[in-house]
Amino acid sequence: MAEIILIAAPFLIVPLGLWHLDREGVVGTGLRRNTLVFLIYWCCASLLAISFLLPDVEKGSIHYLAGLLAVPWMLFTYLLAGIGLVHFCRHVRSLDHQLCFSAALVFVAIGGTWAAISRAGIPVMNFEPIIILLTAVHFHYAGFALPLLSGLAFRTMTRHHLVRLMILLIIVGIPLVGVGIAGNPLLEVIAVGILATGCAGLALVQTRSAMRCSLEPARGLLLLSSLSLLLGMLLAVIYGIGQYLEKPLLEIPLMIPLHGIANSVGFSLAGLYGWSVLRRSAALSDD
Repeated sequence: MAEIILIAAPFLIVPLGLWHLDREGVVGTGLRRNTLVFLIYWCCASLLAISFLLPDVEKGSIHYLAGLLAVPWMLFTYLLAGIGLVHFCRHVRSLDHQLCFSAALVFVAIGGTWAAISRAGIPVMNFEPIIILLTAVHFHYAGFALPLLSGLAFRTMTRHHLVRLMILLIIVGIPLVGVGIAGNPLLEVIAVGILATGCAGLALVQTRSAMRCSLEPARGLLLLSSLSLLLGMLLAVIYGIGQYLEKPLLEIPLMIPLHGIANSVGFSLAGLYGWSVLRRSAALSDD
């Protein structure tokens, strides 16, 4: 299940996200609409997917072919991170929604790196393979879709100090949760608490936008996204507390389908598609 969720990111989540970033003027039309770049992107995504079709090797062995197939996707995410860093330098003085867009592009490169490490089977300290894989998943969804959707939801409200605090909590909380997943239960509980607070603010603002929307499909998708975000964070808090107390309240085999589907399909996909429906509707109205 975790493998399927990860593969879905470059085929569904990242393209939708880049579409929004194009409309926001972050990535520029050259990246999305250049035919060569378009072909390179889908080749990289396809090679990553193919790497998951290869048979696994024994634990502790390096899977050179699978790792090699995942490298192009990793390198493409580095290109996105470079764009994100340039964008960050332009907007670093203003703590607003633009920093969310920068963070999305930078964090997805961390996900691409962990995906390549996972497919190659490279040992990282004492981490279990499933933890390495879940870290890759985390940075493709919480790392990419979460700050991007935050930027879309908060873009007209960044003069409010509380909204700026929510942005800061989300951007700081994402990497902290990633570190916590990697084996620090106390840090994971603290990080999840920080991120959950920011996500609660995002869910509230996105729900507010949905209720003001007269377009039924967009309203339904944004409400589903907000509810899924709250559900996903609730599960993450329960899991983190269990890990800290060393009395697991939710096991990883159960967390992957529940938390994974809530975040990938319910929150990320529904949210990105809901905002795209709103954008297209607004564009048609302007015409």
